[in-house]
Parts: sequence; C-alpha cells; structure tokens
Amino acid sequence: MQAIKLHQKPTPYLGTDSYLVPVFDWRTSKMIVRRWISHLEQDGGQKNKHVQYITLVKIPDEHLVSLSVSPALKGFYSQSYAAWSSIDLEYKKQVCQWIEHLVQSGVSLERYDLPELVLGGSLTPKCIKWTKRTRLLYSNKKYQRQQNP
Repeated sequence: MQAIKLHQKPTPYLGTDSYLVPVFDWRTSKMIVRRWISHLEQDGGQKNKHVQYITLVKIPDEHLVSLSVSPALKGFYSQSYAAWSSIDLEYKKQVCQWIEHLVQSGVSLERYDLPELVLGGSLTPKCIKWTKRTRLLYSNKKYQRQQNP
C-alpha cells in the first residue's frame, strides 16, 4: 500500500497517529491530495503556508493502520487499527469506489468526504519513497533552462 504524507518541514513525521492520504490510483489521488491541501490551508489564507512538502511512503502489509472516509462509510468498518493485509478487501473496494464516484460526479469534496489513513505505529525511514515540494503540484509550465546568448 502506498500513501502520501502532507507536511510542513522537509522531514515528515511518520509516527503513531500520523495521518496520510491513501493512494488507490494516481488519477484520483492527485485530486484528493490537492483537496486535502486546500482544507489544511484554509485557516492560513496563504497558499503553501502549512503544507510545503508531500512524501510518498510504502506501508508494509503487516503495519497497523486505520482507514476511514466519509461518515457514510464509517458504518462499514470499525475505527480500530488492523494490519493492512487483514482489512477486508470488500471494504477497500468500497472506499475506492466511493472516491471514484465523488471524483467522476464532480461534486465539491468537503473535508469529511476525503479518505485518510492513520498509522497505528511508527514507520521506518526506509519506507519513504520520495519527498517533493507541493509547488510542483501547481506548476503547469515545464522548467526550461535559459540559454546563454
């Protein structure tokens, strides 16, 4: 399982009760990450004031996590921690379908509609795949080298 951590400092906190964004597929995850960033920054008013970095992490199958989404889905699964591999496959599919439905319908996602993955224990630094600045999410232009005249 892969997940994204949104954080302010270059080194993410990946300890117990740390919140991450689960990655089911990259098309919908990009939109979910942007939506989480906008919700986390609402109080600050400045773009990228609170969330300056995103980190992709690989969560081992035996690691304890809690997966939750909207209040509508919380009835499907209890909020207790369980190993990722032991979470019911049907529940994972329901979460993924719920997210895809929201993205495809064009509904404005509120904070309670966004998926979150809560760690039940600390992850080692070996689980980090990469860390990037969030400004790369908003950049539409490719950086070009200036040629010397």
